[in-house]
Amino acid sequence: LSMRWVCHLKQTGLYGPKWTSLVYGMAAVRAMSVEGTGVRLSRIVEFLTSFAPLSLAESWDNVGLLVEPASPVLVKKVLLTIDLTEDVMKEAVDSNTNLIIAYHPPIFQPFKRITSGKWKERLLATCLENKMAVYSPHTTWDAVTGGLSDWLASPFEFEGVEPLVPSLGVLTRPEFSHHVTVFCPLELKDRCQEVISRSHAEVVSTAELKTMVKFSLEAKKQFLLELESGLNETNCYYSIYERGPIPPRGCGTGRFG
Repeated sequence: LSMRWVCHLKQTGLYGPKWTSLVYGMAAVRAMSVEGTGVRLSRIVEFLTSFAPLSLAESWDNVGLLVEPASPVLVKKVLLTIDLTEDVMKEAVDSNTNLIIAYHPPIFQPFKRITSGKWKERLLATCLENKMAVYSPHTTWDAVTGGLSDWLASPFEFEGVEPLVPSLGVLTRPEFSHHVTVFCPLELKDRCQEVISRSHAEVVSTAELKTMVKFSLEAKKQFLLELESGLNETNCYYSIYERGPIPPRGCGTGRFG
């Protein structure tokens, strides 16, 4: 959160565009904290998730904002750690930390109770008692372009680096499960539009050709049969395929070059 960190990142090679934005973004948090104003926790979480979306995490992982106090938190001090141990927690309490960014998630399994009997339960109790939030990036920082995996590969000077297992990404607007392309004669355009409207499909684009009209649609699974039935009645040509997530470029598990 200071130039000391920036110099350290330069020395270790962990200083690409992604990490530059993260360092200076967190430096901005530090600057606002010095002024005494603090930064809303939600704003910091938004920044962290824009740097490395939670969708990049492995399916078994538990990432993101793991502990959030009930009342709104203004973050003036951030503590960074690999593992949130009891010693680290004591340091956080002593320094009046508002947000702990722990690389490894301190919470993996569900808790049936929060007592002082076990050390992980004590951590959570201490966080809530002292209004401290906990955020864990873990495998999102491994997978993101310019993240830890790229840093580990950087000393080898590969000509090109690719993920061993590319991230699948996220399906945008998942309520629209299928993409439909429709070709209909010009004279049937209005009738075709009525069918599309009745089946709750959304027109992405329309193109008029010499004798045909092309509709590109996104359709909902529950109305797909209704759409097909209506298009068959109009004697339109159409194709349907299931939409899939768009993989984010350069993101994924591991690296090879």
